[in-house]
Amino acid sequence: MSKERRSGRVGAGVTVIAIVVTVFAPVIPAAASSPSHPVSNVLLGVSCVDADWCMAVGYTSTTLGPNAVPTTTLVERWDGQHWTIVASPNPAGAKNTQLAGVSCKSASSCVAVGFTAAVAPNHRMPLVERWSGRTWSIDPVPKPPGTDGPLASVSCTSTAFCIAVGYDFAIRWDSGRWTTLATGTAPGAYAVSCTSATSCYAVGGNIAPQRWDGTTWAIAPRDEPGRGTMLGMMGVSCRSAVTCQAVGYTTGSQQTKAARWNGRTWSKVSTPSTAPGYGPSGILSAVSCSRPSSCFGAGAYRYPSSGALVERWNGTRWSVVNGPRGARDSWLHGISCTAPSSCVAVGSAPSPNGSLTLTERWNGKGWSVLSSPNRH
Repeated sequence: MSKERRSGRVGAGVTVIAIVVTVFAPVIPAAASSPSHPVSNVLLGVSCVDADWCMAVGYTSTTLGPNAVPTTTLVERWDGQHWTIVASPNPAGAKNTQLAGVSCKSASSCVAVGFTAAVAPNHRMPLVERWSGRTWSIDPVPKPPGTDGPLASVSCTSTAFCIAVGYDFAIRWDSGRWTTLATGTAPGAYAVSCTSATSCYAVGGNIAPQRWDGTTWAIAPRDEPGRGTMLGMMGVSCRSAVTCQAVGYTTGSQQTKAARWNGRTWSKVSTPSTAPGYGPSGILSAVSCSRPSSCFGAGAYRYPSSGALVERWNGTRWSVVNGPRGARDSWLHGISCTAPSSCVAVGSAPSPNGSLTLTERWNGKGWSVLSSPNRH
């Protein structure tokens, strides 16, 4: 897939994800965006409160009919037994509306972010939606500094504080309203993880890790002469101000990679990209840590064989976790873990008619595919 873009619950399970094809880097399988496939259902982010309650967000895209809205929001809820589609609003007049990240503090409090566009693809406006426990509604948000301002990830530490980041744009929920943050970050923040109102970390394909101290963003120290190790990071998950993991891929070779924050510096951590029958190339799109010694990264193998990829951090090293990889071009875009024995990952898998939602669950012993609904 070409370099177009890629990419949020935090706390117990940080889900960080991808947004849409032309924004940051590769996240959506080729089959899902092919014009010959009229309907695509893609889940990009997930946030779980516990093993029996999760909210996942993404989009449905269709090219059927000259007056059809090509892309609309898709939200699904897990109740411990089944996934069901939850009604979610789309701004009036929008032609392309997507949700990329979500952060839930309880079953009655979630925030989801993404973008909406009524005209050209590079005129995307930020979109924030809020879950009350019964319905989703659209929050008013500030306008971005430029003409293109999609949001990719959101992290809430409470119902009173959230930070959302995206393409050269960051906003904060505080005192009951969204305000623009003076970012100082380069374009392309894919993911953010906050453990308090004064401690957040953002990563992205074109930026070194940024740290929010409650007042300003600043580049976080890293143990490398340049910034190459930290480029290409797509997901971040922090358990405290001194414990974070970031995952992504190496530009060009598309090898998985990871880095760890110890409270002083970011340092590279080795990751595997191989498994029997699959090639050495892979991408990790998201990471979620339920404990400092228990993290899962989710993504996809890329070459020569492709399919869903999951890796696990045990406090010492990363290793590939065997599980269902799905059909060729299956991809896990988001993951949320509430305990070492409880995770949910979401994404998409190709179908003859476009793409279908993909959801998987970790029970402490293995990964299994869950049935999830699709729009047609």
